[in-house]
Amino acid sequence: MSRKPAMSVRPSPQKPVNWGGGQRRCRCCGVSMCDDAVLPAVPDGGVCGPAGPEVVREVEIEAPVEEARTRKDIPRPYAPTQEEIAKHRVDHLPYRNWCPECVEGFARERAHHAHAGSDRETPLVSCDYLYITPGGVFARDELPEGERDAARTVLVVKCAMTKCLFAHAVPQKGVDPEGFIIDRLREDIVWLGHPSVIIRRDNEPALAKVVEKAIKVLKNADGVTASWEGSVPLSLIHI
Repeated sequence: MSRKPAMSVRPSPQKPVNWGGGQRRCRCCGVSMCDDAVLPAVPDGGVCGPAGPEVVREVEIEAPVEEARTRKDIPRPYAPTQEEIAKHRVDHLPYRNWCPECVEGFARERAHHAHAGSDRETPLVSCDYLYITPGGVFARDELPEGERDAARTVLVVKCAMTKCLFAHAVPQKGVDPEGFIIDRLREDIVWLGHPSVIIRRDNEPALAKVVEKAIKVLKNADGVTASWEGSVPLSLIHI
């Protein structure tokens, strides 16, 4: 099967329209143009026009001047003077983000913690120890073991459903001879009014004995169904 040779397609000559305006066609190449069209170049150094090639005229076009956008500086932290620091340390009011004591205090007071137990059918009551010393309040892991004997031991109890918080200074860790700590934990749970509770505690032997005896007293004396579960790595001092 023979193939026909390729044929070049050229536009047929068009009759030019008067230069007076509107659309027109070039006599040379047949391209449609308007008065402000950019005319294509031709080999002899001219450009196409309504009546054929014309002489090229160089026109200098000035580009519009655009102003650059104003630069936005990065905000710098405020550096207080020594006088402002001295006045602020009197009472630390109001809060200042450049004050390390304010930042540390608000991090504990306004921390965003997940509140476990809010979707439980049985209320969750958590308990743990903390220590009070002349230097401040410490959780068990924050205070060295050698300083715990001289510190005041406090039992902290919190209900996850009602958000009620109890704290009792106890004579010792674990069960004391008078049963003071057992009575305080029992009274807190009875005061909450829950018919059944789950007591959360850690694996410390002293606290485990307290919770075990409190569960027996609640069931026998108050008719409250209680059980216990292991704690998560979250201290009540930070709640």
